[in-house]
Amino acid sequence: SRFSGTMAMPLRTSASGVAADTVYLRPAAEALAGSVRDLFKPLYRAPTLLLWLGYAMNSFILYLLVSWLPTLLTGAGWAPHQAIQAMSFNQLVGIVGGLSLAVLMDRFGAEHTLATGFAVNAVALVLFLVVPSGFLSWGALLLLVGACTGGAQFAIVSLAAALYPSSILATGSGWASAIARIGAVSGPLVGGALIAVGVA
Repeated sequence: SRFSGTMAMPLRTSASGVAADTVYLRPAAEALAGSVRDLFKPLYRAPTLLLWLGYAMNSFILYLLVSWLPTLLTGAGWAPHQAIQAMSFNQLVGIVGGLSLAVLMDRFGAEHTLATGFAVNAVALVLFLVVPSGFLSWGALLLLVGACTGGAQFAIVSLAAALYPSSILATGSGWASAIARIGAVSGPLVGGALIAVGVA
């Protein structure tokens, strides 16, 4: 709607070179009720699905490793004490990765930092298929995977703050965490099934 009557008077006083009949009020932003339906409105649909997918996949990998890493490593020829050491260091570097990602997200942005972390993690996981299963070679890859996976698990929740306005922030964060639990539950189950049939 146009400025008119008494609304035009302050405009003429503060911006005398602007014609009041050429200025329009911006329509009010669409109200968000804080329901899950708001997460699928056009502006938020793609970010919501990407957040859910990234969080669920990261949880899948994290809890798969937590549940089955010692078994996988001993099956690959590692001594039991080496497998336990690798498991411990894998969790420790996750903390370091989370702190590092937090600093990088502040500097380069949450989306770019997490996307880079996921890409590095994917490359490291693929390298397990081609790199010999020695303590040093696989150990280095496990440190990298632990930093990326564990770090992203800490940092990815904060991505919701960059995606959603305050009116649906709690809804967006809560639903992302709930979807992530699907990955957390399915990771150990899929890992156990693969080991049972001899794939892993």
